[in-house]
Amino acid sequence: MSCQGGAVSGRADRVLVKVNRAEQLLEELRQLIGVYAHQHFQPIPARLVVQPGGGYFQVDGPIPLYGHGPHAAVIGDVVHNLRSSLDHLAWQLVEANDGTPSDKPGEQTAFPIRDVRRKELRIHGGVDPRALKVIDDLQPYNVLPESPTDADLWHLHRLDIVDKHHGLLLAPVRHEAVMWGTPGVYEGQLVVERFVDDGADYRFVPDRPTDTGARAETSLLVALGPGLPGERLPVVTRLRELLALVRDDICTQLFSFL
Repeated sequence: MSCQGGAVSGRADRVLVKVNRAEQLLEELRQLIGVYAHQHFQPIPARLVVQPGGGYFQVDGPIPLYGHGPHAAVIGDVVHNLRSSLDHLAWQLVEANDGTPSDKPGEQTAFPIRDVRRKELRIHGGVDPRALKVIDDLQPYNVLPESPTDADLWHLHRLDIVDKHHGLLLAPVRHEAVMWGTPGVYEGQLVVERFVDDGADYRFVPDRPTDTGARAETSLLVALGPGLPGERLPVVTRLRELLALVRDDICTQLFSFL
């Protein structure tokens, strides 16, 4: 988003420095993962065993585990720049409201992210009440009141904390599609995304016998690992969604108060 006016544009630009850096790192990450996938995920060792009334995928392995590594560090940098851009935004909102932001311990001016409404929302130094209302509306407890920890903003917050303390874990996920029926005219399809284990199998039961023909497709993608917010989701796609949340949703709504 572009802003008109020197002061407004300058404040927005200070926020966008972090957002734009996150976007640059995300492109670097996409290329790094592409190289890794080309080196380690080809060919994909899996076969489909078909039986009347069912069947299963068998991974013949070995499958490389991803774990921690330089790619995870880049992901952490993307997440941190996005989360940090929101704190920069809070700082600029305070200054635009003629307040005095602070970085003193216990009094930091920061963008609040909460899964539960514990007390009245505030930003140290004070912001325009209308801006504070927008920020409150963006909180996970308002966006997804039935399941606030599934909100995108909460995922961003948690991923930043995880990366700061012990790093993000990545894992390959196998995307499987099974189709059955008359060859060329397939009548059913099953799509599964699951973490990859050497020698693991996934059993499926179609809605009719498969002796008329079956076809399988399988591919691997790099995803957020077990236990992380958004686990199993393709990491580049997920980070693009979080980038859009910050840049196209939050910044778009709040830049008008700068």
